[in-house]
Amino acid sequence: MDFNNLSVTEIDDLIFSLRERQNELRLNGIQQIMQLAESINIHVEIFMPDDNKRLSNNVRPSIKYRDPSNHKNTWTGKGRIPRWLSAYINQGQSIDRFKT
Repeated sequence: MDFNNLSVTEIDDLIFSLRERQNELRLNGIQQIMQLAESINIHVEIFMPDDNKRLSNNVRPSIKYRDPSNHKNTWTGKGRIPRWLSAYINQGQSIDRFKT
């Protein structure tokens, strides 16, 4: 896969998808370990680092608007309109121009 031709949004989405897949595989492995341990009457406790817990519990909202001049400026479309987007709207630009 050629990553050089991907947009910032596509890279962000790819990273998020890969982390989700990694967590799915990790949880599947843990489930298999628990089933195997149970089948031979062994009690197992699995401790996960805080980073993994955080990844599995937080679902990142999708970005719906992005500033073309500064890709770090994003907005999910929920809550108050951010200042950077409000400034563009006040200049007469359409909000649709910034949809991803």
